[in-house]
Amino acid sequence: MATRRVAFTKSGTWKAPPGVNLAQVWAWAGGGGGGASKASNPLHCDAGGGGAGGFVRGSIPVLPGAKYVVTVGTGGATGSSAGTGPQLAGRPGGTTSLTDGTNQMLAATGGGGGLGGDNQAGFGGAGGAGFEPPINGFVAVGQPGTTGGSLTGCTQGNPQGGSAFADPAEPPPAGTASGGKGGMGGKPGASGNPGYLVITW
Repeated sequence: MATRRVAFTKSGTWKAPPGVNLAQVWAWAGGGGGGASKASNPLHCDAGGGGAGGFVRGSIPVLPGAKYVVTVGTGGATGSSAGTGPQLAGRPGGTTSLTDGTNQMLAATGGGGGLGGDNQAGFGGAGGAGFEPPINGFVAVGQPGTTGGSLTGCTQGNPQGGSAFADPAEPPPAGTASGGKGGMGGKPGASGNPGYLVITW
């Protein structure tokens, strides 16, 4: 029997077909947003890039005919270049999960937001993590975002968002779960990319 497959780029539901008792699931969480470079500070220090979303895959026991809830994590927003302190930081990416409506069966957490650039360059956001599912589980931490600035100052760092784990058995679309680029020159950064979830049976 040929393998069936459904991919989710946004939240939804999946109904286990008749006769299906086990499903293979791949899940990527949303990437964190890049921080913003403060517009009113003449230094215009670079902000940090957002961290990539975490990844998890595994085999999940399912009940034929039962409905399962898929939540696909959104990408985190960038910070505000007109803000101060925490307002400059990017927002974390959202969690991607599969539940039976009550119990969480599998989940990956979003990447952290990059810190803003003010009097110094912002640090990159941390990568998200995956929670191991019950059977044949594998998890991967998302790549962190890079810190703004350079060895000689708080600019010219070209801060990038982290990249998510690419499973060769189920390659995600380009850019999936990656973190947003950090802001430079007194401007905001980029938002993180949303997550992704695939079910096969």
